[in-house]
Amino acid sequence: MALEQKSPASSSTTSHQMHTKAAEHCDAASKAHKEAAKQHESGDAKQAGNHAAVAHAHTLQANDQSEMVIKNMAHPVTSSKK
Repeated sequence: MALEQKSPASSSTTSHQMHTKAAEHCDAASKAHKEAAKQHESGDAKQAGNHAAVAHAHTLQANDQSEMVIKNMAHPVTSSKK
């Protein structure tokens, strides 16, 4: 049974997908921070805190995606052509 090797193109696609997911989490964090600011300005500290927590969670997820991209780029899997 042979192990399937990732080609450089498939590795690039995976990295692209991880970058895209990280960017989406950054966008979501930004929106949540903006909503937290609105809630804080209106005097609703509880809702501001909830939105800040959501923003924090998205920031952590974006960081995780970024770390996966870095690891993927540091150790690319190449195809074995003879």
